[in-house]
Amino acid sequence: MLNFRYYSEVSGDDKYSSFGPTLGIGVQAYLLRKKAKVIKVGL
Repeated sequence: MLNFRYYSEVSGDDKYSSFGPTLGIGVQAYLLRKKAKVIKVGL
């Protein structure tokens, strides 16, 4: 996943900001596949 992030913070008279692209990785897992099939057949 590639996205663009902008962050801004104001503390008293000071202002901080940062921005730029970020890169993320996701993981998807299928658990209990056999039980899911049994439930699906039951419906």
